[in-house]
Amino acid sequence: IMPNVFTPNGDFRNDYFNAVQPTPDSLATFEGVIFNRYGAEIYRWQDWRTPESGWDGTFNGAKVADGVYFYVVRANDYAGQSIELQGVVHLSSGGVD
Repeated sequence: IMPNVFTPNGDFRNDYFNAVQPTPDSLATFEGVIFNRYGAEIYRWQDWRTPESGWDGTFNGAKVADGVYFYVVRANDYAGQSIELQGVVHLSSGGVD
């Protein structure tokens, strides 16, 4: 499951965009990619086990603008089933720099 909004504003709640799993070991492989509205890749990650391993709303160390970003997630479970998810995530920092 991928959330559709996150708020990387430093309040320690919902500060990272990452997969939500029933258990940390439910997937054998995972890769997530974030794209901006122009289709440029701005983040890639392979660890879903902790929220902090996901996207923190930055690109090259700088915060990105609030808005809509596109993601693609490819994963495999331990039964060998392939999973591919595509969608949008709304980044809203709540006005905190």
